[in-house]
Amino acid sequence: MPAAVLAVLADLRTTPAVVLGRFMDILAWNDLAAELLLDFASVPEEHRNYLWLTFLDPRTRERVPDWDLSAGECVAYLRMDAGRYPSDPRLAELVAELSAEDSDFQHWWTTYRVSGRSFGSKRILHPVVGEVRLDWQVLTVAQERDQFLAVMPAADEESRQRLTALSTP
Repeated sequence: MPAAVLAVLADLRTTPAVVLGRFMDILAWNDLAAELLLDFASVPEEHRNYLWLTFLDPRTRERVPDWDLSAGECVAYLRMDAGRYPSDPRLAELVAELSAEDSDFQHWWTTYRVSGRSFGSKRILHPVVGEVRLDWQVLTVAQERDQFLAVMPAADEESRQRLTALSTP
């Protein structure tokens, strides 16, 4: 991963951000993303995947009030990635595990919906600061074809204040 991308992550103190790889693997994150979403360092590396966490980690489901919309969008994004890398064994393993463990994933995977959205809105329910509204953007990492920086700035002033509270030691 380019050092400049890691520097950007570290400098984003009041904006949660993660670096995603192929099939939504979580490659890096900043402190605020870990505080708001999930302590990714506590997750075994083989499960540091946004889809795996969305469908199989109950902590993630608890924090996303619009879980069905978010989860469906994640599957559609994976379907786009699958079109680019249809023979990748990592894809086959991930789809097999998620299909076996979660009927929602299995249903959405078989609908063949594809999405390449690179922006949107999301709500997170944090156990300490409450609801945080985010407007997310996915930015391509120029040096790495399969890496994307997902930044999640606050969507309103109340959310900005809540993110600031989380980012203050």
